[in-house]
Amino acid sequence: LSGWELARTIGFFPLDEYWIVLSFYLYLFVLLCWLPVVFILFRMRNLAREAAMTTKALPSEYRRLFVLWFCLGWPALAAVVAIFVLMVWQPHVW
Repeated sequence: LSGWELARTIGFFPLDEYWIVLSFYLYLFVLLCWLPVVFILFRMRNLAREAAMTTKALPSEYRRLFVLWFCLGWPALAAVVAIFVLMVWQPHVW
């Protein structure tokens, strides 16, 4: 929201610049990657807690969730880096 106000202040309205539109889509992509990650982390925490309380090894579900977390994390991180690059570079395509 602060970025929206900053864009308005420096005269980027309407927000139809290529890099701004692409940044919005990348933010949406990051959100879609990280929403499941929150629930994955809660489940992993619960599995680890249960394993510690019962002094048993972590179940195979933990490893599967970890791989899923990892696979969702890298694209989200790459998208955040791309957003940063777009904000600094501000390419004008149309």
